[in-house]
Amino acid sequence: MKQGSNSTVFWRFVGFITLIVGIVISLPLIVFVFYPDEVHLAKFFYLPALCYFALGVLLIILTNRPDSGRFRPNQEAAILVGAWLFAILLSTAPYILSGSFNFTQALFEVTSGYTTTGLTLFESLDAAPRCFLFYRAMNIFIGGVGFLLVLSSVLNLRHAVSIYGAEGHKERLIPNIFKTAKLILGIYLVFIIIFTLAYFALGMRIFDSLIHSISSIATGGFSTYDDNIQYFNTPAIEWVTILAMFLGSISFTLHFAFFRGKWKTFFGHAETKFTFLVITAATVLLLIIPNSLNALPFLTQVRQALFNVVSAISTSGYVAGTEGYSASAAMLLFLMLMIIGGQVGSTSSGIKQYRVVLIAKSLWWSLRDMFGNRRVVRVNKMTNYGEREAIDKNDSLNCAMYITLFFAILILGAFVFMCYGHNLRDSIFDFTSLLTNSGYSYGIINPSAPSGILWTSIVGMIFGRLEIFVILLAIGSVIYGVKAGRRG
Repeated sequence: MKQGSNSTVFWRFVGFITLIVGIVISLPLIVFVFYPDEVHLAKFFYLPALCYFALGVLLIILTNRPDSGRFRPNQEAAILVGAWLFAILLSTAPYILSGSFNFTQALFEVTSGYTTTGLTLFESLDAAPRCFLFYRAMNIFIGGVGFLLVLSSVLNLRHAVSIYGAEGHKERLIPNIFKTAKLILGIYLVFIIIFTLAYFALGMRIFDSLIHSISSIATGGFSTYDDNIQYFNTPAIEWVTILAMFLGSISFTLHFAFFRGKWKTFFGHAETKFTFLVITAATVLLLIIPNSLNALPFLTQVRQALFNVVSAISTSGYVAGTEGYSASAAMLLFLMLMIIGGQVGSTSSGIKQYRVVLIAKSLWWSLRDMFGNRRVVRVNKMTNYGEREAIDKNDSLNCAMYITLFFAILILGAFVFMCYGHNLRDSIFDFTSLLTNSGYSYGIINPSAPSGILWTSIVGMIFGRLEIFVILLAIGSVIYGVKAGRRG
């Protein structure tokens, strides 16, 4: 593909992304119908929305021409990362125009939303304007499934297929990639509607119901209250949230299989078995660990332990009674659960359970080959979506590389936090939370945090949401393009 055509494809995608951001920014205008006392804030949404609509349409018109050929190496990754960064940058407008945050703080807030991390710099969520809480929820809604999936579900763009894959969507529920995107978005919306109604039936206001439903399914962990889900102090709401977070951590491919009655595909999948195993073991461990919650009724202990385990492994970040657990023991357990994360193809982040299962099996296979009969030729297999698939050594190597890079970035980020005077425990825990888009914090992330802390956090959240390999491929593609341009 010629360079000019590459540039056309990029700016065409930027045009559509700009339109999506304009739509997202305009959605909070609905809130003013129900909260007219906040109407004075409307201009901070409709002004940038109108500008982005105009810019998006202009870019689409200017790039409305046929393109041919292929992307240069890894260019789809560069377009994906560029589109996400551009969207994040545009989305800071309401916060900056309203004077709620400076540029760095606004960038952090938007990044936290789109990456479904859920951390916030608002001094008090209880006192925050409802329009901004709704806007933050819309960021989480889009970030839960990704910009390119949303774009692919409404537009049959020629190059959306490769960019859709670069965003981490390897699943194809049906052969047609565009219909697959629509199905995933449909499942996502159905879950949100169901849990909105469930929360409302349990006594939440409709506004709170919608926000918590989106945040639970998208595993964002964002609430409309400072006390998080504990504000409602209702066991039934906690049980509903457990189910919502759990579903958010499950692959959309498995949801589709479940709805079609393919039980073997759902329950036979390696990640599903691992999910149930880890959640059960971690819940039992929390119940065994001595803590102040032992005085509570046993079923209350089980509910709160299960709630926190599912919240951590789904990288949601909701909390329920965590102050009662032993700080060091609970921290280590939550740390491991955050790092493991959810399934591939879900709204969760983390290393992803597939990689954890694969590296564990690879270790077993290596030990077996080392101490077993070396004359026996074995084919290593894993059960993926109900089918036994052969695992290539390169798969294990790539998995090991990813995990190595993950911990290298984690150490580097924690080191930066320690340079600002924070202790080892808090630094490791908070940056792990950022890198896995979980949203827990020991207090390092706060409204008065230095810019260096916030910028490090922003980088960590983006690495966690878009995944390390994609960003490295994007950087490589940019370097390749610069060198090619100099030679050309």
